[in-house]
Amino acid sequence: MIQDELWYRILANFWEVWAFVLFLGIVTWAYWPGNREKWERAARIPFEEDDRDAR
Repeated sequence: MIQDELWYRILANFWEVWAFVLFLGIVTWAYWPGNREKWERAARIPFEEDDRDAR
């Protein structure tokens, strides 16, 4: 019984650390200076004119 609780704590801590590292990785990727132009282009998409809307 104690061994099961120990494994549960170890796995719970592992997943918590893993999720935090994943979060930091995603944030770092999103704010990486090389991605700035890509995000700016994506932000302008709703404001660009589309010929299909005129039909």
